Amino acid sequence: MQSLTAMSRSGPCALVTGAAGYIGQAVIRALHDHAVPVCAVDTTLGLFANADAPDRDLRRAIVDDRNPLTLYDAIQGCSVVVLIRPPNRASVESMWLPFLQSAESRGIKHIVMLSVLEGAPDWALPHYALERILGSVGVKYTILRPGLYVQHLAVEYRRDIVSDGRIYIPAPRGPVALVDLRDVAEATARIVKNGDVHHGAIYTCVGPDVLSFFDIAQVMSDVLKWPIRCESISIADYIRRIHRDEPDLGRIAVQTVLHVGLRVEATSVKDTTLRDLLGRTPTSLAAYVREYAPAWEREKRHATAHHALVDV
Repeated sequence: MQSLTAMSRSGPCALVTGAAGYIGQAVIRALHDHAVPVCAVDTTLGLFANADAPDRDLRRAIVDDRNPLTLYDAIQGCSVVVLIRPPNRASVESMWLPFLQSAESRGIKHIVMLSVLEGAPDWALPHYALERILGSVGVKYTILRPGLYVQHLAVEYRRDIVSDGRIYIPAPRGPVALVDLRDVAEATARIVKNGDVHHGAIYTCVGPDVLSFFDIAQVMSDVLKWPIRCESISIADYIRRIHRDEPDLGRIAVQTVLHVGLRVEATSVKDTTLRDLLGRTPTSLAAYVREYAPAWEREKRHATAHHALVDV
């Protein structure tokens, strides 16, 4: 294991897996706000170089997702694991099964897992296999099942929205329970801080809006004041589009399976659990778009100027 930042610490911390991705980074920021020290682990050194996380009370370590031994040094001093969903199913057997089976003997008292909503085929995602493992290893656990993150609009779909005014999706009519990742991260941090009352719980975490992607495009158009439309595309075309910006085939597979699930309305659900965990109404789509409107507008102006130069 290659250590990036070594810190001496007297208290326990939370081990956060998948920490270099934008989901892991949001969880780390929420834990930081709740004064929870963190050991952040991931498999890719390059991602950490661009990771936007507070340095205070933070250790970073690189692990090999085929070798659970690389996690054991990182876990020292930690009593909680925040398990961010892995990008591929293969690592469940080689990495996470032996690690979770030994977690109790290594001082882990609580595992908080970020999974996905029910509905996708069991064989297609590693999340459900991990959920079953958690129920058998003897460590107290809590599972969060978030809907599709609204942040996908600013990550996977940003380029098409800005340059083409389009959202391309394989199942645009299926209702989607969007949720702000930051709300899920905040709920995760609260559960880590107050684990005793959440042991054994499985929480559905969705926002206040259940919309089709046609509705989502309309909300964005209304807020941003420029036309955005949704268009249906084939699964193959969808994979090609997101592969432009995401080289990890495992993550592409997960993303595709989740969106194919929209064809059978698997991710459509209304639930107030997240509101109860936060003590407030979760962030709406319109509020999220208003918050990030300046960034989208800057990119829109840049893309328009670029196209104008190309056309000259």
